[in-house]
Amino acid sequence: MDDGYIKYNICWTPEQPVIPEWIEEVNFYRNLLYKKNLIGEDMGIGYGNISIRHPIESSWFIITGTQTGKEKKLDNTHYCSVTYCDFSKNKLYCKGPIKASSESLTHGIVYKTNMCCKAVMHVHHSYLWKKLLNSVPTTHKEVQYGSIGMVNEVGKLVSKMPNPESGLIAMAGHENGLISFGNTLRKALSPLLFYL
Repeated sequence: MDDGYIKYNICWTPEQPVIPEWIEEVNFYRNLLYKKNLIGEDMGIGYGNISIRHPIESSWFIITGTQTGKEKKLDNTHYCSVTYCDFSKNKLYCKGPIKASSESLTHGIVYKTNMCCKAVMHVHHSYLWKKLLNSVPTTHKEVQYGSIGMVNEVGKLVSKMPNPESGLIAMAGHENGLISFGNTLRKALSPLLFYL
């Protein structure tokens, strides 16, 4: 199992943490996901992540750092800003006290494809995943997590969704993996809570 490990090329610039007020609301929702075991740790590997569109630079987003899923509580040192995604080269640029999560390019394609989107959640849940496979928009089974193929698949599915305010995707090639997004954090969470 190699889930949780960064597969893209990363250009990381160590920098001061984001402003604490910027991550207050996202941290509240991240804690909810952690309590519901949608973000956490499995066999020593952290899973799940959450991001928001940057409050000042609309082409950027703020995301939980790599391997933070296992942490019970996060603060602004556990987040970084993704400043650019080069999807054609499977490359990501980020800055902050920690490197970006392993699913950051997937978050990036959601933000690029849906300009209404303000929040993305990548969670793991065995029951939900099995229940939702092919019942909601679903990536192809042969497309693995963290790959440029997954990024392309998610981008295509997001572009076809009729409601830009909220959406849910099952990742067939990423066991237990689901992507939820919305034009607010609450709307991003709502499809997950509905099916739970």
